Amino acid sequence: MNRFDWIDVGPTRAQFSGGIRGWDELGHETFAVEIAETPWYGEITQVYAENRHDFNLEVTSFGYESRDNVGNLEGRALFDERAIEMVMAATVKLVEKIYTLENENRPSPLYEVEGSHFLGTIHFRDGWILKG
Repeated sequence: MNRFDWIDVGPTRAQFSGGIRGWDELGHETFAVEIAETPWYGEITQVYAENRHDFNLEVTSFGYESRDNVGNLEGRALFDERAIEMVMAATVKLVEKIYTLENENRPSPLYEVEGSHFLGTIHFRDGWILKG
């Protein structure tokens, strides 16, 4: 398994898609989940604990048809509750599977520098996905 491979996560597949310069010209760490065999992209980032070393992950946005549109909050699709639940479950399973890789083989959001550790929680920021 490679850090950027598509991985089976239950009824769908997901992947870490790498870092990009997004639509807003800022850096974004991206991931994707397939819904009805179509990849949809989002952003995932580290959120540091009070000790400033350890971290959790946060999904900040999701619903882009193209990885290059990440950062354009007006460029996201609407999803129903079933799809939202699938994306959340697939994201958690993706992180769990990728975290089993050796540290140097993990994508940036899961890379632990000396003295830091992933605490195991994945937050979904308010407004991370559009319901419709």
